[in-house]
Amino acid sequence: DGLFGFARAIGIEQRIISWDIPLSDADLAFADSTCGATPTLVISPCSSQRFRNFRNWQPDCFAEVADYAISRYGLQIVLSGGATSFETEFSQEIEKSMKGAATNLVGKTTLKQLLALLQRAKGLVAPDSGPLHMANAVGTPIIGLYATSNPARTGPYHFQNLVVNCYPQALREFTRISETEARWGQRVRNPAAMELITPAAVQEKLDRLMTG
Repeated sequence: DGLFGFARAIGIEQRIISWDIPLSDADLAFADSTCGATPTLVISPCSSQRFRNFRNWQPDCFAEVADYAISRYGLQIVLSGGATSFETEFSQEIEKSMKGAATNLVGKTTLKQLLALLQRAKGLVAPDSGPLHMANAVGTPIIGLYATSNPARTGPYHFQNLVVNCYPQALREFTRISETEARWGQRVRNPAAMELITPAAVQEKLDRLMTG
């Protein structure tokens, strides 16, 4: 939005927001074979692992949402992520906590395969992360999980209405300031912040996604 200010300054008012990322037939075939005919919900549970960067939700909470998606809507669950030991173990914890089954593709896709999978999916559940913005680029609805960063700054551009936003509450509880007092881009550096997000809040956003 800030960069569009340069266009407006020279008289260009039209705003066309599009990310056209080429995908090969092989990438698309991978997504088709993974999803089949069953509507698919991708869960990409992990953000990048950086110092004091607390953006990951709890595995048991992801599992509760996944089971709800299966029982309520008959969705197929696909877990995605990078090939790190942390993400592998995290996804396994989700599977252990689930009553239903998931297809675990953590560490098993290229970036283009992941993009094709996200394009094919009914929706994505993810914290502030790269896959979240990849899904936004291909127009797939995203339930973004935000408590430690401001979704107005780093949330999915086209799907702010599906964000579970506990950032204002986290600011009050862990920094003792309001959202209006926080500097632009301020993060909440507390590992407990993401616990403010409840499975019920995510399920409500899933209901909204599924009912259009």
